[in-house]
Amino acid sequence: MKRKKVMSLALTMVMALSSLAGCGGGTNALEGGGGAAAASTSGTESSDAAEMFDLTPGNMPIVTDSENAPVFHIVRSRDPLQTVNTSELPMSKKLEEDTGIRIEWEEVPTVGLTEKINLMMTGSDLPDAFWDCISNDMISIYMGQDLLIPVNELEEKYMPNLTKIYEEHPEYKALATAPDGNRYGFPYIEEMYGLVRTPGPFLINQDWLDKVGKEMPTTLDEWVDCLRAFKAAGDLNGNGIDDEIPFTLGLASTDMYDSYDVFNRFCMAFGTPTTSGDERADDNMVVIDGKVQFTAADPAYKETAKFFNQLYEEGLIDVNAFSPSPNPRYALYWDQIKGDTALYGCFGTWSPENEIPNADVRAQYAPLPRLEGPNGKIGEVVNNSEMQRAARFVITSACEHPEVLARMVDYIYSPDMSISFNWSPEGYVYHADETGKWVFQFDDNGNIIIPEPWSTISEVSNNTRGTKGPTAIFNSYYDDKVEYDYAAQNLLKYQRVNGKDEWLEEIESMPPVLKTAEEMATISQIQPQIKNIVNSYRMQWILDGDADATWDKYLQELDAAGLPQLMELFQTIYDRYSEQQ
Repeated sequence: MKRKKVMSLALTMVMALSSLAGCGGGTNALEGGGGAAAASTSGTESSDAAEMFDLTPGNMPIVTDSENAPVFHIVRSRDPLQTVNTSELPMSKKLEEDTGIRIEWEEVPTVGLTEKINLMMTGSDLPDAFWDCISNDMISIYMGQDLLIPVNELEEKYMPNLTKIYEEHPEYKALATAPDGNRYGFPYIEEMYGLVRTPGPFLINQDWLDKVGKEMPTTLDEWVDCLRAFKAAGDLNGNGIDDEIPFTLGLASTDMYDSYDVFNRFCMAFGTPTTSGDERADDNMVVIDGKVQFTAADPAYKETAKFFNQLYEEGLIDVNAFSPSPNPRYALYWDQIKGDTALYGCFGTWSPENEIPNADVRAQYAPLPRLEGPNGKIGEVVNNSEMQRAARFVITSACEHPEVLARMVDYIYSPDMSISFNWSPEGYVYHADETGKWVFQFDDNGNIIIPEPWSTISEVSNNTRGTKGPTAIFNSYYDDKVEYDYAAQNLLKYQRVNGKDEWLEEIESMPPVLKTAEEMATISQIQPQIKNIVNSYRMQWILDGDADATWDKYLQELDAAGLPQLMELFQTIYDRYSEQQ
């Protein structure tokens, strides 16, 4: 395999993006681009290959002469919860048995994944493919570098399942398409009624409401009255200590679903919708009538900060809400809600079942309805898509038979295979009922049955299918193919009480489209400055209450940092995405 040379711009961008997005343990890595040479050979087959492979879509096995066919080298990420080697996973075995494709799996731990894949991309040897190793941003960096091949022609010739998906969902095809018109991998799509498109549940302690004689609030004024009642009541949790906190949040959290920093969802109650999540470059950007707008520069953002300052001045906000957690993705209160005593009247969470393990404590909390404010109701969407990755599987220019891997991936896009690779194969947690639908089974106590030796659904998933790959799950599957994810059922239910379905109808976020290397360079230069200004002033306004006095200075600093240039760039990116649909 020849050595792949990477341009200095690519290396510079790798460093810049690592600084911008961080290199946390769960962060997935690198993207690339296939050059003209790779593009010209993809989708072709030699006479020898014709004797070894059946490339007719739908036919199985794909490899008809396994003894003489090449072994494909695939690098795959490995989650810490995975204790079974990838080659021994039931779904890995099924994939090889059904297709006849022999695979040499190379595992790379998710901890430090970005750096390790970077080294592979700039090293002397490339694998045939990457599975769950390539992030969207890195497509922009390596695009056109003769590292990862364009797959447009492969899709047309060998992938009827994916082609149909793109025909029925042109928005997904647009998200997977790079600015040069090529697609450099195969996507991961998981529709769950918009589960990851809005923050997690915003909860209030129903037991405390009952004790202070308050009904479930429906407006901001009523909600504040409840917080005041919590503060005045004293020992609501009955532990003999005055340790109750009316309201907490994580203003320093970088949670990818913005579940802990609930500030943003309040902005809509004061007149402007907003988006956030995971410190992305397009935080606080929404699209209104086709125009990208920066909501942190809207006067409603200032009014929201003034409202939070009121809460702070009255002692209703947790003093620890302003401090970062040792794990920046979470809030400081995240550890406290795991205890055996309810300490907070109101807070945001992602998964109540996982984050509030004490069932008695968890039972005290109920989701808040969509609270009405002076200029609207609270609401927020997360700036991502249910096509969560444009290239969950990518084929490199080192692969001599990309058409074989394309056929394999298209097989995974069939419903049963996608369900198995997304959660787990039938017979472990899911069991087919008399209609053929995969459902959960429960014991006499109403607990979901987990097969030994595992104790959680996550353990089953990680040790039967491994890290998620190129799959496609659609909302229609929950009608007759598979029961909705057990761990997410209450999460979705609570989100809907908060107002999820309305938010998705009312707010359009900046789509997570692929960008050019030059666009990424500009974003990585300007966005961190913008983010620092917004975060610094927001904290100052809440603590000091000087939002009116410093608002003009804040806007001037945003302009000086390059906000107009950034907004013009994102408008160009959005317009390009719209034209591709």
